[in-house]
Amino acid sequence: MEIDAEHRAAGEPQQRRCACCCGPLSAGVGRQLSSSGRGWNDSDMASRLSRRTALRITGCLISAALMPARGQQGGKVPAIGAFLVPSSYFRVFEETLRELGYAKGKNIEFQISPIERQFFPQHLTTELETQYAAKVVPEAAAAVVSMNVDVIVVGPNPFIDALKQATTRIPIVMAFGLDPVGQGYIESFSHPGRNITGLAWETTPEIFGKLVEVLIEMSPRLSRIAGLVDPGSFQRPLWEGAETAAKRRGVVLRSVEIHSKDDITNAFANVKRMRAGAIMIFTGPKLWIWRDRIVDLAMKDKLPTVFPYREGPESGALISYGPNLAAAWRQVAAYVDKILKGANPGQLPVVQSAEFELVVNLKTAMALRISIPESIRLRADLIDR
Repeated sequence: MEIDAEHRAAGEPQQRRCACCCGPLSAGVGRQLSSSGRGWNDSDMASRLSRRTALRITGCLISAALMPARGQQGGKVPAIGAFLVPSSYFRVFEETLRELGYAKGKNIEFQISPIERQFFPQHLTTELETQYAAKVVPEAAAAVVSMNVDVIVVGPNPFIDALKQATTRIPIVMAFGLDPVGQGYIESFSHPGRNITGLAWETTPEIFGKLVEVLIEMSPRLSRIAGLVDPGSFQRPLWEGAETAAKRRGVVLRSVEIHSKDDITNAFANVKRMRAGAIMIFTGPKLWIWRDRIVDLAMKDKLPTVFPYREGPESGALISYGPNLAAAWRQVAAYVDKILKGANPGQLPVVQSAEFELVVNLKTAMALRISIPESIRLRADLIDR
């Protein structure tokens, strides 16, 4: 709003002027009301103005009431903190925000933690991972909180834990919250009740049982499977789900531990010794980071590999079945949008990652001379890279 220059020149009381009705109507109304010597009055408006004019003035008043709030919001561009968001998923997250009307540098800013580089150096071992979780991760979480961000998006549980300790004020949107009620992140799925909301990523035992069944369906003569596990992220229920499915089909499942990237070569030597005909990769951030190396060695040994996420086949593995992680980050962006528009995270229900997918790499299947059954072709996302 601005002051009507005509009134200032005439020595009249200053009347406010609004951009939505700043033509002759506003000026005329200003003169009528100021000359009466009285302020705004409902009976004056009813007697002096037509119904249409009154509606226009009402709109003007509403705009005037809203303008201070908008000015306050415009004083600071909202900032989003990103805590362990892999670069490939951050691109999906940022792209979704653009589709929702946000543009970096205009109405949104990002503060990206360097924790991914700190937590996943090439030399990381299970022992170092424990030390990092105790010291490096909490320090990095405190650093993100100190950046004056308006909301923080975050990956798996160890990083949610650190943020939970670092702040109870800043909204936190999780992409992969495992057992969020049991971990104390939320009170319930329908009513989180605190500053944390987002997605629960329940990688159930049934998922790994399904992976075993799909692998056997594609390799009917399979008798032994090597399961690569990260001891630091091992979840017994997931192993038991895969083992039960394997026993039901008369297949032996044996575990091979990988503590560091240097262990991968030795792990494949163990796979050869046990005469495994395929490899199943279990959950764990280190195994996700090292997937390219795992797939390269498996292809040299002509062994089909199965992952619980599509990044496996995108790196050259044969199959994956599990939650669509990119879709999860798109959902995270939707949560952020709601929070920036005023929603209370404690009242935004936590949802399960709803989009599951079966992915098959056609090029890998051809290289391994594996025929893809029609039943799998009909329900799989087929990629060729």
